Amino acid sequence: MSDNKEPFSSCTGHGSVDGVETDLFICDYSDKVMIVVTQFEKLGTMVLCQRDRTISSAGPDDKETFSVRPLLGEENEGMLVYARHLVESLQKKGIVKPILLSLALKQYAPQG
Repeated sequence: MSDNKEPFSSCTGHGSVDGVETDLFICDYSDKVMIVVTQFEKLGTMVLCQRDRTISSAGPDDKETFSVRPLLGEENEGMLVYARHLVESLQKKGIVKPILLSLALKQYAPQG
């Protein structure tokens, strides 16, 4: 018979970012993590973020690099910087799978 185990786990959240109501949805699939960050209650630009495989001497000066590739939607520099920063932060916390990111924010630069 079939296994009743879900093929993924997910969680949602809601909060305020720079005074703007923001929704968050995270879904952990077997091969990728999907993250939706929206201030418009709908999906935004879809971006694939992943750690690049670099060939190096594995010395202490080696740094990880990440590719951020827009798949669907509007592409702008601020959004790509935001996506890259998010994936770098998540990788430091142990999330090593590629991330499918949907961003729909009113602005991509911090206020201040």
